Amino acid sequence: MKSRYVDPFTPDIPVSDPTRFSGRKTQVELVVDSLYQLKHGKPTSTIITGDRGIGKSSLLNQAKELAQGDNRLPLRLGIDLGVEFQ
Repeated sequence: MKSRYVDPFTPDIPVSDPTRFSGRKTQVELVVDSLYQLKHGKPTSTIITGDRGIGKSSLLNQAKELAQGDNRLPLRLGIDLGVEFQ
């Protein structure tokens, strides 16, 4: 028997809650690296591109959360932040 679940995807409404963001570990890793370089005085350029509806705005929301100190997403994905945090 197929189990039912509520689909977390809502078209045209980017995900802002890190607990609801799923996948994209490679992309989140790149964002973490860019923020790490910025923190250490070596800013790099990061471009988020892709087809419409692929999750660019959601990834950008997660980058904003991370830049503001919310480390839940990289911790959940097992990404090393390269710095100590509490």
